[in-house]
Amino acid sequence: PILVRRSAFIDGERRHKLVRTTVGRMIYNEAMKFWVSNVDDYDYKVEYLKFEEGTPFPEELHRRWHVAYAVDDLDRYADDADRIICGPMDAGPGVRLAFVEKDGAVIELYEDKN
Repeated sequence: PILVRRSAFIDGERRHKLVRTTVGRMIYNEAMKFWVSNVDDYDYKVEYLKFEEGTPFPEELHRRWHVAYAVDDLDRYADDADRIICGPMDAGPGVRLAFVEKDGAVIELYEDKN
């Protein structure tokens, strides 16, 4: 199955929620071994993901939906989480990600210092 992120507004910043579905047009991230769509291709800012064998993302992220938040201090929110699932990791110049669990929900923390 392919996973889908649907946008949500958090502190005025549009992020996304992840659910399962199927879709056609995607870009392959060879380094991280997953397929991803461009959220701007969809009116509702949906991001589709498909993980390949050997991806560094844990199996738990392949099976569970998540909500993504743009945060100003990733470390502060990660420290407040019940558990860190994956990360923090660099996702480009000035950008870091982490996946955490808080109150039973999987949350992607997205920090962009640019």
